[in-house]
Amino acid sequence: MEKTILVIQKSDFQAQIWHAALVSQQFSVIRLPSQVDLNAWLSSTPPAKRPDLLAIEMTVAALANPYAFCRWCRDRYPNTKVLLTSNDRDAIADVERRWAVSQGAIDLLPGFRRETILTSLLCAMERVTTALDCGPLDQQALAPILMYATQSVPQPATQPLTAGSVDSSSSPPAWSEKGNGNGQGRGNSRLLQLPSPPKLLQDPVEDLSPKVRAKSQSSNSDKPVEVPVEPSVPVRRFRGRAY
Repeated sequence: MEKTILVIQKSDFQAQIWHAALVSQQFSVIRLPSQVDLNAWLSSTPPAKRPDLLAIEMTVAALANPYAFCRWCRDRYPNTKVLLTSNDRDAIADVERRWAVSQGAIDLLPGFRRETILTSLLCAMERVTTALDCGPLDQQALAPILMYATQSVPQPATQPLTAGSVDSSSSPPAWSEKGNGNGQGRGNSRLLQLPSPPKLLQDPVEDLSPKVRAKSQSSNSDKPVEVPVEPSVPVRRFRGRAY
């Protein structure tokens, strides 16, 4: 019989990872908004449609007191397991994990991080399959989810910037919570546009020398350039020698 898991997370990224990973293991997944009245929802759900496990972020509005809810769910619906998550933390202390288990949760896990997604995702799925007695974990089916979670953050459209106006303090966008992580950064490339060099003067330039005047000619003109010639100096001779 197919198992049903209810997922309630504050972050879209966390919810999407949970959803995709659970579906890859052949679980049926229900997602509810974080503001839902969870006690009322469970009470109004018929026993045949009640989820087998709840994967809930412990800071959502639905849980005013997560440990009190675990005790209530354990006493009222013993066949419905509760797995708590704390997405704001990278690790959970053993003493806090043991306390959560003593209050009725099957475990308390940190949120998924791109840097540790492989180990954290395998750990989460192992806890779920073990708690529901669903046999071995299909690790191969998790490969696409791992690729999705670790993909690079898309770069925003670049805009030309003039030289000297590049803002080196700007940081790359955070990974969008719709598939971006808690996180986002990889270098942010910008297009540097240098100013155009000044145009050369096209007007004719007159030589200051009174003897030579250069006339500007266009490249396609057929008119020859007139170059003044120095006047000849008269030559005097005496006994066959010039002086």
